[in-house]
Amino acid sequence: IYLTDAHKLVLSSTSRDLRFFTISNETFLEEFALFGVKNVPTCLDYYPSRMNGNNESALMFGDDCGLIHIL
Repeated sequence: IYLTDAHKLVLSSTSRDLRFFTISNETFLEEFALFGVKNVPTCLDYYPSRMNGNNESALMFGDDCGLIHIL
């Protein structure tokens, strides 16, 4: 999922991780990774700060056990 206000791309995998990439005009670099998520992330959604009415953005992901996590 693309984090519009942060100019980052987040990818999930069956290795139970989330990888965050910085996107610019000429580069596509992995900035950091969140490893060891308890269950496999299966879906991602993102609400930029301008949509949720405050100064914080929210990255949410659902996992293969039916749980929802908010970062």
